[in-house]
Amino acid sequence: MLAAHAGVILSHVHVAANWIIQEGGGMPTDPLGLWKQMGWVARTVVVILFIMSGWSIGVMIDRWMAYSAARKQSRAFAPAVAGALRDGRIDEAIKVAERNKKSHLAKVVTAGLIRTARAQFREKPSKPRSALWSAPKPSFMPN
Repeated sequence: MLAAHAGVILSHVHVAANWIIQEGGGMPTDPLGLWKQMGWVARTVVVILFIMSGWSIGVMIDRWMAYSAARKQSRAFAPAVAGALRDGRIDEAIKVAERNKKSHLAKVVTAGLIRTARAQFREKPSKPRSALWSAPKPSFMPN
């Protein structure tokens, strides 16, 4: 049923197109002709859309450059940090990670390495663990 209606509508498109062309009242299709037909509101909208399009293209280029640099640094970072970690040199691995500021992989690995380094050099608590667990709960915590 829908196909039948679409067929009827499409069969009359050429008739409407010929009528518009013969009347000479059709809108121009070239950009300059369209610009001349526009009112000030439409021209303002077109100018804003062009500005937003340029901004969008700029953001796309910026993101492409940033992700390319991050991918390049991550590919160089992974083998370098793997070698340092294989030899057990966490401090050197952290330094390698800090040299690769653009790499997302380096940021994540740096966070883990710093936490591991802190855990290795952390002082032992002054109270035994059992005393820490038996401390009373603060009043704002539920039972």
